[in-house]
Amino acid sequence: MRTFFVAVFSFLFFTLPGVVLAEEIISFSVEYQINADASVDVEETIVYDFESEYRHGIFRTIKTAHAEPATVWYKNRSVEITDIMVEQNGEPVPFEVSGGSSREIKIGDPDTTITGSHVYSISYTLVGALSYLSGDEVEFYWNVTGNEWPVFMQEVAVTASSESPIVSSSCYVGEFGSTDACTAPQPHIYLTNNLPAGAGVTVAYLLSAENMPVVVNEEINYIPFLLGLFAVALVGMIAHVWRHQTYHHKDRPVIAEYEPYPGTTPMMAGVLFDDNLDAKDISAGVVYLAEQGFLKIKKTEHKVAWLFDVTDYEVELLKSVSEIPGEFLPKVISLFFKDSVEVGTVVALSSIKNDNAKKQSNAVILSELNTAIRADLRQSGFFENETYTFSTFMIPSAALAAAIFLGTINVIPVSVVVFLGAVYLLWLISVAIKHRRRTAKGYEAMYHLKGFKHFLSVTDKERFDFHNAPERSPEQFMQYLPYAIAFGVEEKWAAVFADMQISNPSWYEGNGAHGAFAAGAFTHDLTSFTSAVTTSTQASSGGGSSGGGGGGGGGGSW
Repeated sequence: MRTFFVAVFSFLFFTLPGVVLAEEIISFSVEYQINADASVDVEETIVYDFESEYRHGIFRTIKTAHAEPATVWYKNRSVEITDIMVEQNGEPVPFEVSGGSSREIKIGDPDTTITGSHVYSISYTLVGALSYLSGDEVEFYWNVTGNEWPVFMQEVAVTASSESPIVSSSCYVGEFGSTDACTAPQPHIYLTNNLPAGAGVTVAYLLSAENMPVVVNEEINYIPFLLGLFAVALVGMIAHVWRHQTYHHKDRPVIAEYEPYPGTTPMMAGVLFDDNLDAKDISAGVVYLAEQGFLKIKKTEHKVAWLFDVTDYEVELLKSVSEIPGEFLPKVISLFFKDSVEVGTVVALSSIKNDNAKKQSNAVILSELNTAIRADLRQSGFFENETYTFSTFMIPSAALAAAIFLGTINVIPVSVVVFLGAVYLLWLISVAIKHRRRTAKGYEAMYHLKGFKHFLSVTDKERFDFHNAPERSPEQFMQYLPYAIAFGVEEKWAAVFADMQISNPSWYEGNGAHGAFAAGAFTHDLTSFTSAVTTSTQASSGGGSSGGGGGGGGGGSW
């Protein structure tokens, strides 16, 4: 009967879906030989069972950071691993060694797969692994297995011998930080069973070594120095950019100005005012083009299902695009019309919204408008010309690429490569900021335009406080309306003319906008129109513990 149940259980275990035979370590045996020259010879024997999984072999990782701190703060203490040799089932096997702070020994033939149980013998020598305590006491405190194995370990055995007397020893088992003791069947020999994934074994051997040399491996830790240099570079960049950007800047009081700065279009005024091209500036450009006789705007309304009024706008090209000066304004025209458009062409704004291809092209045009307006500003002398050439960017980029290459082949530390990359990024940021510096004329225009905005945004009553302010006129309203739009004060500007009879301009045709009501209603219509244009251009779119000491790491299969 018992045989029957065993057979049934075995059948179910091996055939039911979801029952997986996991890889495991059958045994992990380690022998340490602590030599008189302070080196430690290590012999590891790992019996690894792949079960039915097809693998090339295993990898063993060993951390090289020492458990004790370095003698000075700016150095790192490490353990050197030398003379690595590997066998599989008593025969030589291909292996690769890589890594810096953790050495990885990758064992197996990449062209061959194996299954089942295999014995891996790994031998190596540790240099600088000992800790030198008070007097003649020396300690070997080492993480035997590492706590990063992803598989179950059935058994771990540790033995140690030394040319110097072993005074005492201890062993800890479990997850990282555990203080559970291992079993010690004999002095300084430790055994533990059934370690789950993530658990490990750490040993500590205290020696009396009167004549043992002091071997300490220390190297300079560049990170604190590089962080300090980076902080200095960051502060220096900020100071340099601030000094560069404010070289022509002289604070002056803002006084009311009754007209725009000479030679500034509304779009230029908007960017000079806040150093940013936004929807208001593009809207001002549209109205400015209409004022200059290049466009005619018509507001239309129709009912949907005989119930709801729907507003649309039509734009007509009145002059050839080739007659438009500068780089910015021709691109504003292209928001409405496709290439090679003829005079007299009319386009409805609703058709742009429903044309995916046009929306895609408009998204590109919007990104080009920023470049175009700054080109116009440089040409007019408000911003400095760019002085950067191809070699300006090529030389630092080539230097960084060379550093990255040298870092990959371990000629220079990775921390140095990271530092150089960070400095390169700071340099790019400074270049991006510096190439937009205002000239003395640009700052003069900025303060003048601040005063002009103040004039456009005050009420009619407040104008009595101005000296020699011009009289209101319909012509003045139309002339300065694009500037008010660029500054975002068009409604305040229109309110000043609320009681004045203003006729519709020849370039605008709307429904019901006439007489004293025209200023406010007309401004509202234009704001709605230009907002619709810009929004429609977007494309879719201490004590000991397990895991303590030197060494550590783990392994796995591949």
